[in-house]
Amino acid sequence: MRVTDADVRRDAGPWLMAGAARRGDAIWFRVEDAGRDEPVGVAVLVRPDGAPSAEVGYAPGVAAGARGFAGAALHLVARRAFEELGISRLETRTRERDDLLVAMLRGVGFTCVGHDRDNRFVWSLVPRDLR
Repeated sequence: MRVTDADVRRDAGPWLMAGAARRGDAIWFRVEDAGRDEPVGVAVLVRPDGAPSAEVGYAPGVAAGARGFAGAALHLVARRAFEELGISRLETRTRERDDLLVAMLRGVGFTCVGHDRDNRFVWSLVPRDLR
């Protein structure tokens, strides 16, 4: 199943994936505020050599109104990863476990699966859990 523009608009609310660029194993997505055509941040998907899993990250910009960006960006990238790239699992890592961060990750469908060797929380998402 391919993600359509209608899917993106429905799922993202005010956020749009405005473009993508591939650099090595990473695909960078530019995210914009649809109402103002302003960039609000970037999301990145890192998939080494066609592996079945990938790491996803996000960085909100400094633009006013970027609130809610991270969850929408993760959701959009996850849909594309699962539906268009055939990825079977996504991971992200966090240093903190604050309530807002946990709520955002769980809202997308991520589950905390433990810690890595650098003592960061590891969160995992599989297609059936994407909300």
